[in-house]
Amino acid sequence: SSPADKTREYRLTRCGRELGPVIQYMATWGLRWARRRICDEDIDIGGFMWDFHRTLQIDELPDGETVMFVKLLDVQSFESWWLVASDGTVDLCTDDPGKDVDLYVTSSSSTLVEIWMGDVSVKAALDSSDLMLTGSSHLIRSAASWFPRSSMSDIRPERLMD
Repeated sequence: SSPADKTREYRLTRCGRELGPVIQYMATWGLRWARRRICDEDIDIGGFMWDFHRTLQIDELPDGETVMFVKLLDVQSFESWWLVASDGTVDLCTDDPGKDVDLYVTSSSSTLVEIWMGDVSVKAALDSSDLMLTGSSHLIRSAASWFPRSSMSDIRPERLMD
């Protein structure tokens, strides 16, 4: 076996782990005091969709497999994504996995980011038609409970006083 065949696993040292609370505090501070609206050109769609799929609230989905097709209206490449939730895991695909789709999610990337960050509720996005859900009526009715959310979506910006 060659060195190229060996895989490496990265683990933080104790020193690195001790920085965790500092990083968390800085992220909270930034979202509270230095937050600005994310512009469309600021969104790395691949990175965002990775976080989006990781934060799908799978405990709120029905038992068995759930397949969602996400269509981004404002993206030129990588506008189509599939999320396949099953057995406590979620796979993210850019190629059609060939499975029956339970729910079609249609939106702009900026609307998905706003919902994910807690700036806009799922209900408000649906009411304004900025978010469209088509398919399983159960998934549509329960969208607010399973929709992906950032772990920092509850941090609200503070207003600076003059």
